[in-house]
Amino acid sequence: MARPSPGPSGPTTLTAIASRSEAEVRRDGTTTLAEEYAKCGKDWQTVLRQRAREVELARELGLSGAEASPATPR
Repeated sequence: MARPSPGPSGPTTLTAIASRSEAEVRRDGTTTLAEEYAKCGKDWQTVLRQRAREVELARELGLSGAEASPATPR
């Protein structure tokens, strides 16, 4: 597969980086949960503790991972 050339007809490095998903960036270790949650004005530790409570409750109620996952706001 040919790689697109940089320039007007192809993506630049900045464009390629900007198009990566947040999950990819976290997985690569180029950002942290603290940085990502700070962008939303949230504390990462508070969010993770809340999520742990939700996962534990879902487990107690016998819900599957998909059923217990947060819905995407519309």
